Amino acid sequence: MKIRFEFKLQDMWIGAYWCQQWSHECAANVWHVWICFLPCLPLHIQVFPVAQHTITSWFRSFQKKVR
Repeated sequence: MKIRFEFKLQDMWIGAYWCQQWSHECAANVWHVWICFLPCLPLHIQVFPVAQHTITSWFRSFQKKVR
C-alpha cells in the first residue's frame, strides 16, 4: 500500500474517486483511490494485492506455531 498527497490542478473537486488498473510492476490489478479534502490536493492511496506465495508462507508459519 502506498499513500501520498498529490498536487493536481485538474482535480478541482471534493469527494472520492477510485479505479482499478493493471500494473506491470507487480503483474496484478492495483486499486487507486483518490480522496479530495481540498480542491487540487487529493490523497492518493494505492492498494497492491498480496502475492499468493506470501499468504501461503504466512499460513504455514502460523500452522507451525499452533502445533
